[in-house]
Amino acid sequence: LLRKYYDSRHCSTNSTCNQAIMLVTDGVAGNTTDVFQKYNWGNGENGTSRMNTRIFTYLLGKEVTKVREIQWMACLNRGYYSHVQTLDEVHEEVLKYVDVIATPLVLQNEQHPPTWTHAFTDKTYDPKTSTDRRPRLMIAVGVPAFDRFYRHANTTNPRARLLGVAGTDVPVEDIDKLTLPYKLGVNGYSFVVSNNGYVLLHPDLRPLGTNGKMNPNYNSIDFTEVEHLFEDKNPREPGESILNIRNAMVRHESNEFKDISVKFHYDTMRRVSEEKQDYFFAPLPNTPFTLGIVMPSEYGKTWIKVGEEVDKNRHMKINIPDFFMGDNWKVHPDWCRKTLGDDAYYCNKELVNLLIFDAKVTNSSYGVWRFENDEERQLIERFGADLRFVATMSGLTRWQFIFGEVEVETDREFGDYHTKAIDETWYKSAILQHHEDRTESFVYSVKHYTDHMENNEVKITASHAIFPRDGGKEAPACVVGFQFSHARMWERFFSITAVDHCDSCLPICTDDDVDCVVIDNNAYIVIGQNINTTGKFFGEFHGDVMAAMVEKGIFLSIEVYDYQEQCKEEPKAGSYGHGLLHPLRLLTLGWKWLVGRLFFQYQRIQWWADGAPFMEYTDEIEDEYVAVGDGGKASASKPKEDSDDENAMFDEPEPDPIYEACDMRSTLYALQPSALVGINDFVQAPSTRPFLVKKIPNSNLVLVVVNVLMPSRSVRLTTEPQRMEYTNQFPCYKLNMSFYERRRIEECYTEHEDEELYTYCGNASRLGLTLQLLPLTIILMFYLTHSFMR
Repeated sequence: LLRKYYDSRHCSTNSTCNQAIMLVTDGVAGNTTDVFQKYNWGNGENGTSRMNTRIFTYLLGKEVTKVREIQWMACLNRGYYSHVQTLDEVHEEVLKYVDVIATPLVLQNEQHPPTWTHAFTDKTYDPKTSTDRRPRLMIAVGVPAFDRFYRHANTTNPRARLLGVAGTDVPVEDIDKLTLPYKLGVNGYSFVVSNNGYVLLHPDLRPLGTNGKMNPNYNSIDFTEVEHLFEDKNPREPGESILNIRNAMVRHESNEFKDISVKFHYDTMRRVSEEKQDYFFAPLPNTPFTLGIVMPSEYGKTWIKVGEEVDKNRHMKINIPDFFMGDNWKVHPDWCRKTLGDDAYYCNKELVNLLIFDAKVTNSSYGVWRFENDEERQLIERFGADLRFVATMSGLTRWQFIFGEVEVETDREFGDYHTKAIDETWYKSAILQHHEDRTESFVYSVKHYTDHMENNEVKITASHAIFPRDGGKEAPACVVGFQFSHARMWERFFSITAVDHCDSCLPICTDDDVDCVVIDNNAYIVIGQNINTTGKFFGEFHGDVMAAMVEKGIFLSIEVYDYQEQCKEEPKAGSYGHGLLHPLRLLTLGWKWLVGRLFFQYQRIQWWADGAPFMEYTDEIEDEYVAVGDGGKASASKPKEDSDDENAMFDEPEPDPIYEACDMRSTLYALQPSALVGINDFVQAPSTRPFLVKKIPNSNLVLVVVNVLMPSRSVRLTTEPQRMEYTNQFPCYKLNMSFYERRRIEECYTEHEDEELYTYCGNASRLGLTLQLLPLTIILMFYLTHSFMR
């Protein structure tokens, strides 16, 4: 077995294999010299080999034989011999192999090779009590400490020993900060992959599940499970490109892969877009990890750089804190953190200069709102816009109430819900829309129907990306936008579509024979005749029309897989049929019932005995307590029956829910604007209601008009995650991952030319030592007996 492993790992060429055999026995049958000569001491001739395998022997028991044979096996094979006579000696004797294997490492006396662990969670994190959004991941690093006393000239019996290991824990987030997230920009991110292909850092790595429980597999999530390339058509079957990227990182290479088509999903995997990304990665020195960054191919390589804003404003006698007056601004919470006091922050110097520049530019614009003319005021009032905002690449978010601050019950406002600037959904959508539609378009969105509302009124968020240009290049600078009333937008839409403005080019949406719906570029309803459909997927109400739009190429259907979900398992009801076949089962149940009845009656008798002295003045008191129901009316309380106590005593508590790892599939949709060119009439499709679809100019919105009087097939589509069922149970459907490439850590010291000078392979036995002292013990006992007799 070791020979096969020795050859497969090419140990004969790189000399980095540390192999050992531990023999635990109470004796050996005979001499094993021929085995060692063939496999461990050979010179490669006549089928022999020299594997340099260490042999550690452990002799058990007090009455043993052939001690010298067992000790010889260890000493001639660079091992250690131990004689274990009692159970208390096991731990101490077994661990002595560590010093023997570490001897070459200690003798080289130069390198202290670090050893890194994989990710683990900070033990101080508690999902129930912690205020952090996600658990803190850590990695540990340790370096060996050597005992150099053997190098002294006058040392007797020198031993090259390993003293121990010095180590520390390193937060994974500290590695993330080395990549400077503000420089990566919107839709860019960093990641870290280990030598086994596991992810330590990635924006899609979720140690904490949606159920609030830790994912049991959080530290063994493979890189192919968090990156979704467009070539990956089937679940658990990654394509060639993602495997090439993964293998290069596992091999600790520096490389780059450009123009990779990916399924870029965001908004908690509810929106998707086909995008091109560039992958860059390089090994982290003295670690088994590889650090990588991902940037959008079209706009990820340019960013706005500013000068020394701190020094510039100081020389101009400008007070920098004046740019941050008021409480209508926020800074990305993950980019600057508090240090000493409430007002003390620690940030990157370059980021601070960029932040000051953005604050100075936006400060004057977000002072006091003034309408330039009556037309502007009427436009704002017509659509009910009450707030405007800006978010910049430095992580700064500013907002302003147009008609004065609106008091809400929660005392929270726009900046308390949207703190992450470039990581907000409306920011990402605006940037993507800019490259999809080069016009001055806005992205309109409403919250998903499952998300918490910011206040009592549904709002529409309109955002627009600003890309300054210089020398033929452009870079995303910020996203500006408005929030306005959904109810006012709804009224405005149906007042416009209730009148024929284009000589019957569009149906009138107030007619009973049509259903007019405005959906966004991911097919979520923004405006519908039924206001309760706002924020829901269009395919849930017109599945046949949605399916027809996919067939016509108007929308692209994209499947996204989530390999980190935890599914709740329903408890399986036990069957008593098998148990009733056995008389012993009936006797057991009868005995349990009898014991329970006796215990219950004993408790009742004890209660009556303890309560008897008080009956003389409590038995005539009427209970005038009445319960107040939900309606606020008093109702007489229901008398408690004795059987209630009996049932409560033997009711079993409801078991905690059980979760197990599972895979989920989400079918998402992305608009293909080019497919809408030339569509001027109702679209006809088999078994589908006729529908008309029009792109709303300068926006991400589409108007869909469905003829509801025509028959249709009953189809209901959804974007909600659906559990995937495999023919094999978990974890068998992950078996193909066992064949993915892994890299063995090569920093290993197996031999040293001076090892024989410091070799110690164990004592003969403690029993042998006792026999050597036996004559001295007899003389001492004879002397003591003779003295006592005198």
